Amino acid sequence: MRLWCLFRFALFRKQPIDAARYLERLSSRDFDPDRIYEANGPFPYSEKWLLCFSSGILDLVNKEWAGAVRFFETALEIETSAEVLNNLGIALREMGDYIGAENRFLQALKKFPGYADARDNLSGGKGGITFHPLRREASRSEY
Repeated sequence: MRLWCLFRFALFRKQPIDAARYLERLSSRDFDPDRIYEANGPFPYSEKWLLCFSSGILDLVNKEWAGAVRFFETALEIETSAEVLNNLGIALREMGDYIGAENRFLQALKKFPGYADARDNLSGGKGGITFHPLRREASRSEY
């Protein structure tokens, strides 16, 4: 779990090289693609889904659109989620597939109607990358 935190922190600090090193370490240790750290918590994602989602984000940051598309499509095969659909839409838009991008933003909004990143991207905004998995439970401020 510690390496996931370090990866997210490096991404937040805009240190993609460090973030890539953490992802490499995550995937080379005793990686269990089916392990879910928080099965009953706010982020019940398998390690493989997290790795695909995170690798796709890293490719988005590095403007490697085709790589991002591959990672996000693999994540969607594991589990359909609004944040992956949104980020896939960004990669498709950057590759010139505006219809495919719009469809992904609409799918993300259908899955999560209040999703600000997808709504912003659908209306032509830039920079609506979702860097963290969306919580599946209400935050403490929403109780």
